[in-house]
Amino acid sequence: MINDRTHFAKLMDKWREAEALAELIRQFADDGGRHRLKIKVEHPDPVVAGNAERVINDMMKNNGFGVAVQKALERVERKRDDAREEFLQEAGAGYLAPSTAERQPGDSLRYPPPPRK
Repeated sequence: MINDRTHFAKLMDKWREAEALAELIRQFADDGGRHRLKIKVEHPDPVVAGNAERVINDMMKNNGFGVAVQKALERVERKRDDAREEFLQEAGAGYLAPSTAERQPGDSLRYPPPPRK
């Protein structure tokens, strides 16, 4: 039973993490992230790296920013939906599966006795 709880907790954490990441991306886009986002390019020639960064950052200020944020949001929302579906499938399968536990002392308090004839 404890193992099931840790498994469900991990699935729930995965779902919550994806949801939080999606919310952060939305807030970043809404709160003027366009002006704070900077791209770094690694290249042995600093002139090439600087020019590439300038071109990419200029593109990001126009339509590129919206496209980049939209793609990131779609990817995270897909991940969130997959995590949610996995959690619900596992939780539903665990809830609907017949119990493998045998009756323990004290079960008579949980389950009413069979009706007398």
